[in-house]
Amino acid sequence: MKTQDQDMEKTHELLISFFRVLK
Repeated sequence: MKTQDQDMEKTHELLISFFRVLK
């Protein structure tokens, strides 16, 4: 469960970075 949460957090960070690059 904790591993999944960490993975989700990393994915969220990646998404934010992606959107930042788009903007």
